[in-house]
Amino acid sequence: MTMGIDRVAVIGAGPAGAYAAHLLARAGREVTLVHRTRPLEKPCGGGVTRQALDDVPELPPIGGGRSIERTIFRAPSGREVSLEADSRERELLRIYPRRVLDAAVRRLAESSGARILEGSVASIERDGRGFRLRGEGIDAESSSWPFVIGADGIGSIVRRSLAEPLDERDTFLACGWRVEVDAAPTAILCFERRLRGYLWSFPREGEVSIGACALGSSAKPAALFERAARLADELVVDSAVPRKPYASRIPAPSSRTLRRLRVGGDGFALVGDASGLVDPLTGEGIRFAFRTARLAAESIVAGEGGPGYAERARRDVVPGLVSGARWRSVFYQPAFLEAMVALCAKRQGARRLLLDLLTGHQEYAGLLERLVGEGFQSLAACF
Repeated sequence: MTMGIDRVAVIGAGPAGAYAAHLLARAGREVTLVHRTRPLEKPCGGGVTRQALDDVPELPPIGGGRSIERTIFRAPSGREVSLEADSRERELLRIYPRRVLDAAVRRLAESSGARILEGSVASIERDGRGFRLRGEGIDAESSSWPFVIGADGIGSIVRRSLAEPLDERDTFLACGWRVEVDAAPTAILCFERRLRGYLWSFPREGEVSIGACALGSSAKPAALFERAARLADELVVDSAVPRKPYASRIPAPSSRTLRRLRVGGDGFALVGDASGLVDPLTGEGIRFAFRTARLAAESIVAGEGGPGYAERARRDVVPGLVSGARWRSVFYQPAFLEAMVALCAKRQGARRLLLDLLTGHQEYAGLLERLVGEGFQSLAACF
């Protein structure tokens, strides 16, 4: 047991860090949330599922964003199926600029009593029974903390200093373009042969994000930019419309990595992308950002500290992600994708299943049983 954790520094003020700060401050802990003010955007364009937002009931409604009521799913052959929100789903996704979503969760943290410190951490050193933080905007004389939460993304300095960095083999490389054009509220997901990943088109306010991602260290930026540019040429007729490039890596750990991934220890916890606990099939991270933040805060309040958080994550999060990593080797096979699109074109039950996967209602654990139970033998046979 780690008793008496009453002061916590949270490094990184995105959804994971800000939500952890809110929960801890609400529980009476003294919390400093270190916010690096450089504007950031999610490489996928900011898609947030309804399930992710439902996991944070205390978050007030967020203004702005684009509601996505329809998703087009395209197999490698070019065959497509349209998935539309029904009476159960008001929307499939909502697209938020990263600055809007982050600011909303930070406001929640600040309203609960967390202190917002604008700055960045350059180094972390153990200092007696705590940690000393150094960096821009940080007072070196008063920055010793008994507990540190790393919520500073895939390149987390907390992870590099206190655990181990993520290997590029356990990441997606995402590259694409933000095209300054208005688009219909329809998301497009495309799959191509010889691509262990996918392409997307996500409409945002005043622009559309068009990109491509591929798994592993061998993914080449030039090839992904070219794939994304071809999709942009197809969707945006006017080639003179300005395009802004973006690129980033996203955690996508294998099942083997997930089983040994270190997310907490003596005096520290890693949440959000810094933890590596992200959907290994799609790279979607907001839902797991909120989930890991809650587990970390609960462990600190319960006096379990970083080791307790690591155990909670191994029990509550990792098994489902291991199932997702196993499905990844099947999902990107052209035969599986073609069979899935063909079934969706014929059967409402198949469309419902794919919608549940996209919106987070269907976990990977139990997916094979559902495929068999609902009679989708051609899909189950691919696993």
